[in-house]
Amino acid sequence: MNEEREREEIETDELLLSATRVVVAREVEVSASISTLSSLLNRRVLRHCTDITEHALVALSMSRVKRVLMIGRRGPLQVAFTIKELREMVNLPECGIVMNPQEFVGVPEVIPSLARPRRRLTELLCKTALEPSVSQGTKSFCPLFLRTPKRFLPHSDNQEVVGGIELIVNRLEGPDLVHQRAMPTDEMDTIECGLALRSIGYRSVKADPKIPFDNTRGRVRNSNGVIEPGLYSAGWLATGPMGVILSTMNNAFTVAQTIAKDFKDGVVDPITKKSGFQHVCSLLKDKGVQWVSFSDWEKIDQVEKERGARLGKPREKIVDIKEMLSIAGSKR
Repeated sequence: MNEEREREEIETDELLLSATRVVVAREVEVSASISTLSSLLNRRVLRHCTDITEHALVALSMSRVKRVLMIGRRGPLQVAFTIKELREMVNLPECGIVMNPQEFVGVPEVIPSLARPRRRLTELLCKTALEPSVSQGTKSFCPLFLRTPKRFLPHSDNQEVVGGIELIVNRLEGPDLVHQRAMPTDEMDTIECGLALRSIGYRSVKADPKIPFDNTRGRVRNSNGVIEPGLYSAGWLATGPMGVILSTMNNAFTVAQTIAKDFKDGVVDPITKKSGFQHVCSLLKDKGVQWVSFSDWEKIDQVEKERGARLGKPREKIVDIKEMLSIAGSKR
């Protein structure tokens, strides 16, 4: 919800005020996405526990959204969100979670064989989907599995406004149940909606012609973060877009441990001096590009916290990049 300033000028506020059904295309991989769903369904977002910008909070407070459907390409065993995020949705006031029990056929039997984090998540997912529960209110959150968005459909009364989304129904293939691939079928599905949010995805680019790159998967070719002796890669550049923030962080820790081991074992020569960071800074300076150091970022962090304190919030996010750079370059 903390979009760039340019995004404020689109008619999102008007759509939020009129739409009662929202479709989120794809299970997006960051916790902010779950927070966004929570906000859409909960008009009483508490300021003291959110950093959603003030203009977004005002729009959300007047939202008429009653139903949010989250579309996922694969099944319950492959969901990208975490158990913490699922609990947030399960405990959302005045809102129930609705899932299709048919999409969970055979899932409970697999649970004992899963690794602990995935097992706990799937247990809660199955419990929520399969055990009868008393209605928690007039609003609902509906994860819909095995669907791939094909196209958005215009509203019958206004061709400039979304009225629905056409979906391809998928089937799962592959021996590894947790990592099965979604394959399209000939079956189609259509869902009505007044607002559609989509995950724009992520794809790495080949920044240097000398670096081996997998154009099909959109990532650097590597083995556990090692491209070649002395050259490493971490995060989505190495793995492709997968997992949550914690997954990426753990991947970075693993690669850092590999680098440290290579130094210790003599794979990398620690004596050879290279200009590294200082050379990069020099290049940026010559090109007139402002770069932000950690101490510069701390200035932005401090301003956001000060503004948030005045509103009774943890922080008020700055959404204008020029303003961020101005604060970073100040002598605070």
